[in-house]
This record gives sequence, C-alpha cells and structure tokens, in this order.
Amino acid sequence: MAKAKPQVQVPAVALPATVVAETKPAQAVELKTMDGVTAENFTAFTKEALIAGYGNKSNAIRGLAPLGLKPGPISKHLGIIYQHARNVLLRPLKRVVKEQRDAANTAAQAASAGEQPAGK
Repeated sequence: MAKAKPQVQVPAVALPATVVAETKPAQAVELKTMDGVTAENFTAFTKEALIAGYGNKSNAIRGLAPLGLKPGPISKHLGIIYQHARNVLLRPLKRVVKEQRDAANTAAQAASAGEQPAGK
C-alpha cells in the first residue's frame, strides 16, 4: 500500500494593520471616488469601467481598498496579479514622499536660519 501524504494547510498571511498605517502619509491623499461603488457591489462593474472611472489601475486599487476590500479580491476582479495590488497599497505615492521631504527640509532650514551661532 502506498502511504498517504499528510496534507499541510498553510495559514493565510494577513497584512498587519500597523504596516499599512505606517506607510500611509499623515496628510490624506485625495482619492478618486466612483459613484455607486461599494464593497458589496463592486463586482457588478466591469474591470474596464472601474479602471476608466478611477483613471488607472493603481487609482482603482487605492479607491477600492478604503471600501474594506483586501488585495486578493481587488486583484482578481481587475485581472492583475496579487503582488501588484499589494505593492500599490503598501508603497506611498512618490509625490507624497517628495512633498513630505520638501516640507521637512523647509522646516529644518527655517529653524537653522532663525538660530544664531553662540560665538558671534
């Protein structure tokens, strides 16, 4: 008799909420919204309609995530790989990172310009 191989169930890995919260900027990015799209009925819209409504695939991913959808269902409905949806949700927009960096540099320059050296 052949031995039956034990079946191992791999637990689904969920993204920790802290990782998502830390990568999102303090100031909210204005997300495009689409009228009538909810977590319950987003599958009633075709992927082409969602992409056109949000502007592009990344905006569609960012627009569907606040509805409570996870990257898996989003990627299946939009016809993209899971990793694409996950990366879009985890990585901040480059323009937001640049704005934050510029604001920090401006604040640092203003603080250093207001201080006089102690020896002079």
